[in-house]
Amino acid sequence: MNTDHLVSVLTERFDVDVEDDEHILPQDCAVTALLKTGADLLHINRVKVFEIRDESITIVTKESEYFVDPKDLFAVKLEGSRLGQGDSRPGFRRE
Repeated sequence: MNTDHLVSVLTERFDVDVEDDEHILPQDCAVTALLKTGADLLHINRVKVFEIRDESITIVTKESEYFVDPKDLFAVKLEGSRLGQGDSRPGFRRE
């Protein structure tokens, strides 16, 4: 994912606070970053901050920091953004 597209998604869909290069996600926003690792995807849960520079992205969670090449960032996933609590969706769920 290129950095311009990532910034666009963060500012338009996630309503982040921007301080210098840091894009700080709201407290109630459950975001997962998906990184390409060969044929697999690594899920980085509970992302709090994306620090975006021209040639690198730092992904900050409560526990860790990940230093990522932008070409290795596959997608950013927002949990529960369009489905309500009782809406139909595929898969098993406990209620």
